[in-house]
Amino acid sequence: MGNLLRFNPELYRPELMEAYRALYPTQESRKLTIYSTAPEAKPESVEQARAFFASHPGRSRFIRETIPGEFDAVTGTDAAFFRTPQLWIEIELLPNGHTRATARFRGSKFWHDEQINSDAAVCDLLEECDRRGGVRLSEIVSWAEDESGHMEYMRQRAKRKARKG
Repeated sequence: MGNLLRFNPELYRPELMEAYRALYPTQESRKLTIYSTAPEAKPESVEQARAFFASHPGRSRFIRETIPGEFDAVTGTDAAFFRTPQLWIEIELLPNGHTRATARFRGSKFWHDEQINSDAAVCDLLEECDRRGGVRLSEIVSWAEDESGHMEYMRQRAKRKARKG
C-alpha cells in the first residue's frame, strides 16, 4: 500500500489551493498518524479502539470515521467539521497493546461495513482507497469550491469592515 493521502494531480486548481490546504492533514497542522499514548490522542478514540479490540479478539485493525478535532486541519465549529468531506482512519492494534490511528481516505464511504469483517478485508479496502487516490474526487472539488467562495466572502467582508472602522 502506498501513501493513501497523496495529492491527486486531478485536484490541482490554483484558485482552490487555500481551501485544499485547510482540508488535508499536514505536518504543519496535524500528524497523519496518532499513537494512543500521544498527548493529542483523544480519550474517546482510545476507549473506542479498546472496546473494539476487546469485543473482536484476533482482530488487529479496523477503519472508522474521525471525530471532531482528531486529525483534521479544519478547525472552528462542529458545523465546519461536518460540512467537510469525511476523513476515514485505520486503527491498528500494536504488539505492545497500544493503538495507532492513521488517516487513510477522504470522502463518503464506498464500502459496506458488514463486508469489512476481518483484517484481510480492511487491507483490501485500504488498497482500494489507494487505487482511488485516497479521496472521493467529486466531493473534494465541490467542497473546495464552496470553501473557496466562503473564504473570498469573508475577505471581502473584512475589507468592508476595515473601511467603515
